[in-house]
Amino acid sequence: MIYGISKLYDKFKTTIPKKVREVLELEDGDELIYSNKNGAVVLTKNIDDKKERFKPL
Repeated sequence: MIYGISKLYDKFKTTIPKKVREVLELEDGDELIYSNKNGAVVLTKNIDDKKERFKPL
């Protein structure tokens, strides 16, 4: 299911579509996790209280 499309701007900045923010219950200051699943990039909210750091791609 597609929740929206966003465009990359200067320095690779983008706006997360409203539907995605709602589904993930995102708030200012939340950390996001970018992972790879079967060749697709998956965006999830980091809910780990320790704010675990992940290895770069």
